[in-house]
Parts: sequence; structure tokens; C-alpha cells
Amino acid sequence: ANQWNKEFRFRKSDNSYAYVEETAIIIRDSKGIPIKMIGLLRDISARKIISIQIKIQNQISIFFKEEKKTEDILEDIMQYLTKYDNFLATELWLLNSCKTNITLKKWATQNDNIKKSYEKTYNFSRFTENQGLPGIIWKEKKHKIWKKEDINNYFFRKELADELEVKSLLGVPLFNNNDFIGSLVFFSKDDLTLDQIKIEPYLSLSHYLGSEIKRKMNEEMNTLMFESAPDIIAMTNAYGHFTKVNQAFCDLLGYTEEELTSNPYTYFLHPDDLKKSEVEYIETISGSRKANNFANRYRTKNGDYKWIAWSSSEIFGDENNVFSYGRNITEITELQHLFQETAKLAEIGSWEYHTNNQSPHFYLSSVVKEILELETNENINLEILLNFTYEKDRKK
Repeated sequence: ANQWNKEFRFRKSDNSYAYVEETAIIIRDSKGIPIKMIGLLRDISARKIISIQIKIQNQISIFFKEEKKTEDILEDIMQYLTKYDNFLATELWLLNSCKTNITLKKWATQNDNIKKSYEKTYNFSRFTENQGLPGIIWKEKKHKIWKKEDINNYFFRKELADELEVKSLLGVPLFNNNDFIGSLVFFSKDDLTLDQIKIEPYLSLSHYLGSEIKRKMNEEMNTLMFESAPDIIAMTNAYGHFTKVNQAFCDLLGYTEEELTSNPYTYFLHPDDLKKSEVEYIETISGSRKANNFANRYRTKNGDYKWIAWSSSEIFGDENNVFSYGRNITEITELQHLFQETAKLAEIGSWEYHTNNQSPHFYLSSVVKEILELETNENINLEILLNFTYEKDRKK
């Protein structure tokens, strides 16, 4: 070959290493015999760090897109980080909800025998602020590197460090919107102060990984609340379709989520409720106002109808989505209708008889007319009213 291009690490005067790129060519005479070599050398450490940062963050992004629980995703990430740069172990520490301590959430190691040591050091899986390396990172809100001397003096899990033959530790704070949420701790068999390539890419995870962890946890919590809520929750778009419904809605109507989201909401409505429901929908999906206990009837899979009282959220998203919260009010609505009918039957009707010699006639109240199923008072006389009575009761 007449030229080559290689990347390698070059030791500097302070014993640290820089990534360099060497490009060289061979100069030959007319007979093809090498007479000279010319080479170029340049420091590409900054470019290398950025390249590694992008690669690690891309892989972490892939993990978070998987349909897995947060716990499993974090375990995959710890395994990946440990293997990527051949760390002895990697730990993830997270603040508890009360922010009173920081707890070991996940860890990974390439040595299965080390798992026993983690079990032995279980008492050191929770620290308060300024206690242990995770607690100190919590207090100072910046990364820390502990060399062998620091480990011997301050590391609580001395037995674990000895068994792993740790030479240095890297602690990285994790933030979400500048709020401290936890830390990463990397165990290395090398002196990390001599190799920025093994430090800088992981410092960039401080905000990226912190925000992704928090986002995924919130997403999982919201999904759990959505799915387990006893009341109806649905998300509707500007095209008249449910885009997401919870299990309570499916159970009430007897349809699957796919059936409820593949048809417009009007498909399930009682015909008598269509017009008022469309007016309510237009006003809420346009953002003019929010629904507040709007009631309509939805058809179940077996053909019955259920009364649902709806309230809604503000519109959100590019498609003007809205969250709707519903309560099954079928029983109370049917009871109200029954009470109304009973009240009508219990009402007392009145009548008046005008004994005008020229044209005697009756005046009947609306309740009496409803009972006798009459539409008017005209031409009502005693004989006509007597005909409404049972024949044997007329003499009474």
C-alpha cells in the first residue's frame, strides 16, 4: 500500500491519552523502491468524544422506545454502558419521591461472581445527602472522580471495590429540567483521569439520560392511572374519533379498544342524542369551552344504552386532542325518569262544572285530560264524562 490512515491513542507527557489520526504516504522512485514516507498527525479527541456521545445516546434512545417497563429498560441501559467501555460495573442511583435519600436502583457487572458482593453490601444501597459517592454528587451537583486513595478513604463498600479491583470511580449527576434526580457511578480498572475519552461521553448523559428516565417514569405512571382508573377516560381527536380509551370504557360498553377507536364516536350514540352531542363536541374540540357533566347515551355491544356524564380537558396537541372523563349515570338517570313518571301519576287533577242553563259544560285541568286522554274541553258534558266511568260505578 502507498498510503494508510489509522486512529489510535497517543500517550502525552502527563501520561494521559489523546486520540490521534495518522495519515501517511510512501514516496517511491521510478523503479518503485520506497525512498521516503510523509505522515500527518492530528488530535481528534474532541471529534472522537462527540462521536461516542452520539452513539451512546442513540442506543439509549432505542432502549427507551421499546415496549418495556421502565425497570427493564434501565437494566438494559446499565448492561450496555458497562460493556461499551469495558467498565467493571455501572450503577444507577435515584432520589426517592420524598427526596430524603438516594437509592441504588439498578446495577450491572460483567462478572457474575460480583453479584454476591452486591448482596453482601445491601446495607449500603441507600444514602442521605452528602453520604457516600452518590450522596456527595447529590450535595455538590457535579461529577466526581475518585482514585484509589479516595476509594480507600471514603468508599463505604470497600469489600466490593477490592473484589472488583477498582482503580477509579466516576460519578455523574442526573438532572431533569435542572432538578437533580440521581447519579450514575462507573467502576473502572483504569485510572480514568488519564483518559478523557472514558469520561467526557458519559458526562453528556447528565441531562439526556436524566430527562429520559423521568419522562419514561411519568409516562408509565400516567398509563397505569389511565388503565386502572375506575371511571371512563377517553382521548378524542378533531376528526370525531376516540384515539385512546381505557379499560373501564371497554368494560361498560362491551367493545374492545380497537372497535371503539375504529369508528366515529357518533356510531355508538343513541339517535335522539346525536344532534345535541355534535353541538357539544364542536364547542369543546374547538376550544371554546370544556364539557361539564354533559350526558348522552351510548349503545353497548348487546344493544342496550348506557347514560354517561362527560367532562373534558383543555385541547392539546397538533390535532386538537381532548381528554374526556365519563361517569356511568345509567341507574340514577333511570331512577330520575321513574320518579318523574311516578310524580305525574300522583298529581291531582281538578274539574269545574258550569251549570249555565243555556250551555252547561265542564272545565278539565291538564292532569284530568291526561288521565282521560282528552285533548280539549270542547263539547264535554256530563253524559260524555259518565261514559268514561265503569258502568256499575256510574250511580255513585
